[in-house]
Amino acid sequence: MAHGVVVVHGIGEQAKGESLAMVVNPLAEFLKQAGGPNFSLNYVVQIDSSPKPAEAVLTFSGTSPSGVAVPDSRWVFREAWWAKSLMPPSYREMLLWTARQFGGQMRAIVRGLRNGIYEGVRDKLVPLPWPLKLYDRVVIFFLGLLLLLGVGPLFLFLLVSWAFSFLPNVLGLGTLSKQLEGLLKGFLVLNVGDTKVYVDHGLWAANVRRVIEEAVLDILKGADFEDVTVICHSWGAIIAYEALSRGSVVDEFLSKNPQPEKKITLVTVGSGLNRSLHMVDKSQSSLARPRLTRRLMPSIFWLNLYSRYDPVPAGPIDSALFAQSGLQKTSIKQSRVVNLDDIINDHGAYWENKDLVAPRLVRAINGGNYPFIETHLNPARILHRLASVAKMASLRLFFIYLALANAVAAWLFRGWGQGMVGFVERVPLLGEGLVKVHQWFKLNQPLGLDLEPLAVWALATLLVAILALTVYKIIRYGIWQDL
Repeated sequence: MAHGVVVVHGIGEQAKGESLAMVVNPLAEFLKQAGGPNFSLNYVVQIDSSPKPAEAVLTFSGTSPSGVAVPDSRWVFREAWWAKSLMPPSYREMLLWTARQFGGQMRAIVRGLRNGIYEGVRDKLVPLPWPLKLYDRVVIFFLGLLLLLGVGPLFLFLLVSWAFSFLPNVLGLGTLSKQLEGLLKGFLVLNVGDTKVYVDHGLWAANVRRVIEEAVLDILKGADFEDVTVICHSWGAIIAYEALSRGSVVDEFLSKNPQPEKKITLVTVGSGLNRSLHMVDKSQSSLARPRLTRRLMPSIFWLNLYSRYDPVPAGPIDSALFAQSGLQKTSIKQSRVVNLDDIINDHGAYWENKDLVAPRLVRAINGGNYPFIETHLNPARILHRLASVAKMASLRLFFIYLALANAVAAWLFRGWGQGMVGFVERVPLLGEGLVKVHQWFKLNQPLGLDLEPLAVWALATLLVAILALTVYKIIRYGIWQDL
């Protein structure tokens, strides 16, 4: 008998097989490393341009390092690839929709992250190293600052961009509109646009959901599968939730063909469910709320994994969502993990987390049991991860303070900023764009204001920030790879 797994990706333009590889490859490495020299693992992969879903079959057996025999096991992974199953919205439509959603989403994200970070600071079971506690407080301060000073200007920027999209090409305004579109379209239309279409358009949502439903039904109908685990990331959690809810195609199939012996596990990783909760309230579709607030099938076991610094879930699943699911408390489990403690990169860092994520995934896939003792959560590895993340946090803090000190120095001492900008302007190629910006502010006075000193300060601040980020990336990914 095999364990069946359906992998559901999130928003974006993923290629067929991309999310499957991102999930399966780290799990295979984790199993092989845990299994040791007397452990055999093989996989057969099928990723091609045919209509059949991308598939990877892991088989393993042998003897674990503790001397325990590992029985022959077969895990079948199938990708529910839905990236091409909906029509993207228009750029203009997305600008207005994002402006409507932006304020509420930002407040919810900042509040959720702040609470989640404080939760980690107060955790007595796994105490955080002091650099992480200091880093946490710095991040909480800047999150509050972002909410206070950033939401209003960004909201106005979206509205102005929307208004500019109507302008004809007169006095260069059309060109400016096209430049703004080139800057924003890729992110708003080809990424965030998936969420709007799924919430507001029931037809496209059904077409996306069909991909997941067919993958789940294929395993449920297979006589050689003993269970099915649906592993979904980001917005994929919303799609999988709806596909496994009461009244769905899967629910109707099971009501006619009861299979109590086949366990169904929903694993949400970096879930976007909290985000959908806020989107539904502002949806223009009257069907969005009834669709996206249904109860889950009572036979589901739900495991939710979220990291402290992931802005998509921004903390644990909202209590209202858990109540809405209709599941018993014994059928729901949440686990907070530490990925990188990096707001920018945490959302995509779950699959490579072999200390806190991989053990939980293999247990869920294996019917709720660890395949062998070495795949259990390892306290020593967890502490090692926390120490490594603390070192990275200390490095980030150093560069943050360096950039802030430079900004203050450039503001207080005009010669400091001018000297820095002048030095970079003399560097071939690197300083050409900088010279143009500096000269424009030097020769022009918009609204009669001399903005050259402010421009020099901004350029000097930006230069050091870019340099600090570059050096951090070189150290983090090129020199020190401790995770």
